[in-house]
Amino acid sequence: PPSCWVVEQLFEEGTSNVISAPPNQWKTWILLHIAIEVAKGGLVFEHFKTKQQGVLIVNEEDTATNMQKRMKMLLGGSTELPIYFHLLQGFKMNDAVATNILNEMKKHNASFLIMDPFSMIHNYKENDATQMNMLFDHFKMFKREGITILMAHHNRKSQNGVSNDPAQEMRGS
Repeated sequence: PPSCWVVEQLFEEGTSNVISAPPNQWKTWILLHIAIEVAKGGLVFEHFKTKQQGVLIVNEEDTATNMQKRMKMLLGGSTELPIYFHLLQGFKMNDAVATNILNEMKKHNASFLIMDPFSMIHNYKENDATQMNMLFDHFKMFKREGITILMAHHNRKSQNGVSNDPAQEMRGS
C-alpha cells in the first residue's frame, strides 16, 4: 500500500524514528517545532506537509517552566493545540508504562509520541542487542495502534570533534 505520512517524506505513520545529534544541538527545539506543526496540521520547516493529529511529549530532561517558555516562544501566542506533556516524571519504558501511555494517548486522541532523550526513557543497555530488542518490543504496542514514535538521541562524541563516518556515531545496538 502507499505510504501514509505524518510528516511527508520524513515520518511515516506507525513507525519508530530518531533524530540524532550530540548534546546541545537544538534537538528538543526541533522536536517541539515538529510537535506544533503536526498538532495544527502545518508545515514542518515551512516545507513538509503534516497530517494533523494529537501529540504526546515525554521529556525526561527539561522542566515544565522551561518547556512552557519554549512553547510560548515557538507559538508566539496562546494557541490551544492538542499537545500533551509528561515532564520529569521518571518515565522508564516497560509494559505497564507503555500501556498507561497508550491509554492516555487514546483518551486524548493523540497518535504522535515524542520521547526526549532516548537514553533517559529506559533502563536497558544500549550496546546490548537483546536488551534493545526488549525495549523495541514495547514500542511495537504503539506501532500496532498506528502511533508514530519520534525520539531524540544523543549520539556518541566524535574524537577531537572530527568524525570519519557520521552515520556510525549513533550509540548502541
